[in-house]
Amino acid sequence: MDGTNTQSLSRGVFTFRGKKKKPSICDYVQNSCGLKELQLSHYNYLSSQLDDMAENIHADVADDLFSNLISYITECGQKRSIDEIHAAALITGVNTPDHDVLYGNVVTHIKEQVTPYVVLLESHSKATSLKHLLHKIASDLKCTGGSDEAGELSSTQSTLYHIENWYKSVEKVAQSPKKTKRARLLQPRPIVLVFEEFSRFPIKCMQDLLISFRNHLESIPIVLVFGVSLSLSALRSTLTHELSTLLSIQAFQMISSSVYLNAIIDKMLIASPLPFRLDGRTFQLLLDNFLCHDFSIKKFLCSLKFCLMEHCLGNTEAISALSRNSIPKMDLDCIRRLSSFRRYVESESDPSLQIKLLEDDGYTRKTISSLIKNINTFHQKQPALLRCLHNLVKDLPASGFGKQVREVYFTVLSEGLTDKLKGVFDLIKNLSKVELESQLEFIIETMTSSTDAVDISTLQQALYKLQHFEELLAETEVSQTQQGKKSLFDKKMDMYTLRKTLQGNRPHRVTLYEQIRSEASDTLYTFFSAELEHHRQLPLYELFYYENIKSLKAAINAMPRVAVFSALSKPNMYIDAIGPLPSIESVTPRLPDTSLAFKLHLECGALINVYDWMQAFLAIHEGDSSHTVDNKELCARFTHSTAEMQFLGFVKSTKKKTDHMSRLTWGTV
Repeated sequence: MDGTNTQSLSRGVFTFRGKKKKPSICDYVQNSCGLKELQLSHYNYLSSQLDDMAENIHADVADDLFSNLISYITECGQKRSIDEIHAAALITGVNTPDHDVLYGNVVTHIKEQVTPYVVLLESHSKATSLKHLLHKIASDLKCTGGSDEAGELSSTQSTLYHIENWYKSVEKVAQSPKKTKRARLLQPRPIVLVFEEFSRFPIKCMQDLLISFRNHLESIPIVLVFGVSLSLSALRSTLTHELSTLLSIQAFQMISSSVYLNAIIDKMLIASPLPFRLDGRTFQLLLDNFLCHDFSIKKFLCSLKFCLMEHCLGNTEAISALSRNSIPKMDLDCIRRLSSFRRYVESESDPSLQIKLLEDDGYTRKTISSLIKNINTFHQKQPALLRCLHNLVKDLPASGFGKQVREVYFTVLSEGLTDKLKGVFDLIKNLSKVELESQLEFIIETMTSSTDAVDISTLQQALYKLQHFEELLAETEVSQTQQGKKSLFDKKMDMYTLRKTLQGNRPHRVTLYEQIRSEASDTLYTFFSAELEHHRQLPLYELFYYENIKSLKAAINAMPRVAVFSALSKPNMYIDAIGPLPSIESVTPRLPDTSLAFKLHLECGALINVYDWMQAFLAIHEGDSSHTVDNKELCARFTHSTAEMQFLGFVKSTKKKTDHMSRLTWGTV
């Protein structure tokens, strides 16, 4: 071959791919009437508002815990002791996967308010020995800051002696008058070590570390923070008596995740000013995933933001109605097709108004604006109504509303509220005068201070009757006595007739208090039934409430069996080399061995004959004329495929027959 051809071949191996366009989120958002940017901006605004609410809730909920912990660490740093090590036990509780967020906030607060020398030792770090643990502490202390004049802590200097020298040099420079105009640090700042989960660290390693700290307490103020899941006794049981006496431990209890969840539901769903709510089924799904699976606040917030994203990016008519002054014609027609708006049109008694709602765009826009204001008013008065109803039913036996505000809120969101209210107010008829009077006073005071959109005049009348019960009782007794005397002496009658008259007209004796209590119970039932109406009865509720339960389940509920079934049934969707298949049931030699064995086992019953199964597997491969495979190799591949299927949980060996396997799964996805 000449040099020219060789040169041309060498040049031909290079390829030019060109510029690749970077995908943008705007490319995946529906563009309707110019709503692409409006959808994204509306979602970003609501998402940022939810993030701000979550941060404020966390600051309010954990404020007492962090303030007590910070004050204790500050006090320990000032009161240096050479006989014992100061330690704090942070009891976080079990089944709380949000430990990374919690300990991250603890470290942040300590750095901002006490000392920059904070080291977070995670339970999954490779701290298997004292050497590795000290190396981790030294490397993290090097990254905490300090001064350039203080010198650096080398990665090879991972002993307490080098850490002590580094700490003295850093503190000497930090308290020098050259660095600060006045000596604001009278006491040296302590080194705080935060152990994320104490029980997961090796016991021998922790014991050696505590003994080493004991020998350097004179020169280094050290404060330890232990993360404990169960109780303080679990921490002491892992240490020897000698080491337990070295520790001065104070316990700090973190609030439970359920209390945190109540605060989130109250601030972000019940009393939220945002135009976004959850339907009863979607709210129940998020609540069940939290209470029955992981108790994770972080996952609950992520699921809530997913619902917000689905609602904003898929409900274009809601974005137009809530974000624009003038609703476009296309979105106006979409709103007219909503089921709640159709019911509202059908409820109009005047046919001319029905025609205007369906044909007159200007009148329809004004009506939509008025209906949105009504929904906002309903949302504003709902928190106060829920607090009143919760305070009324929380102490009643078998009320059906539960003991938490979130359970009352779920009952209000779900259907069948009227039937439960009837049972509750039947129980209220058994309350004493003091209890019923205090309940009415609480409801009137709460509704008066919260909103002006609720009429409480009937409740005030019922409360007035209870407060003036003695006066009404005296008046009733006088009137009944006079009426009874008048009725008895109006006409003359013999003894027999008088006795029959008294027996026949003997009424069921109902006291005045029972009558007033029954009237108060009926008044409360009428009040809550009228004010706490179901959200589906409100026109245009679809603009505010997210109801796509199917999409939410597919997004947050893990279904590994469905994913494996789909991959084995349709491997061509995952592997391009297989090529298109005529149907899901079709079997070809081009399929992977596990997929082929899986499709063959679907044709069998409860017990699978392994020999027949293998013969069908071999027959399919032997029928492929494109290439020949050794029979022993095919048998080995079949054995490997059955082992993989047994590992995936589709088949298992059985003792009924030695050459059979039992099928474990049935049906299709």
